[in-house]
Amino acid sequence: MKKGTLSFVLFLFIFLNYTKAQKSELITVNLPSPSSVTNVFEEETTKQIAIYLPPSYNYNIAKRYPVVLLLGGYGTPLEAWYNGSIQGYNMQTSMDVLISKNAVKEMIVVAIDGRSFFDGSFYENSPVTGNWEDFITKDIIEYLDSHYRTIPHKDSRAISGHSMGGYGALNISMKHPDIFSIGFGISPGLFDPTGLEDCSI
Repeated sequence: MKKGTLSFVLFLFIFLNYTKAQKSELITVNLPSPSSVTNVFEEETTKQIAIYLPPSYNYNIAKRYPVVLLLGGYGTPLEAWYNGSIQGYNMQTSMDVLISKNAVKEMIVVAIDGRSFFDGSFYENSPVTGNWEDFITKDIIEYLDSHYRTIPHKDSRAISGHSMGGYGALNISMKHPDIFSIGFGISPGLFDPTGLEDCSI
């Protein structure tokens, strides 16, 4: 093989592997939730989360990343974050576009399924459906910080969500400023059978 051809083949090999390494990744994890072991309805204590890893994650092994948690709305399945079932939204595609346009920095994004026996948990600790608040602030955070290259500090963590998840994001971020520096609720919702008159958040 000629020297020029060999150089081209080597360049092509490196380029293709570099390009492959530059792709983002979306993975789902069945995460044990020791915080939710005791509950009246014997809810599953292994819960699924979806984790978005940005394009540079698998090749820049020295880099650490901020984390954003996304809390789903009432009755919303986890896959709705990434299968386009809600107005065509796809978490991985959206993040890739924002990062490629330098609209946001690279980050790890984690979507959480908040459904329970009643279709919704409101991400509260409950003897009935389990300790969802603890699941987020303890189980998930500890798992992420021990298994991924996060920046394990409150200034590099945010939590957001829609509807029921919006309520959860605001409630949890206000109760745990030592864990989250930002809480953002998108159309936060709250249900109470008597209305909002006597409801305190």
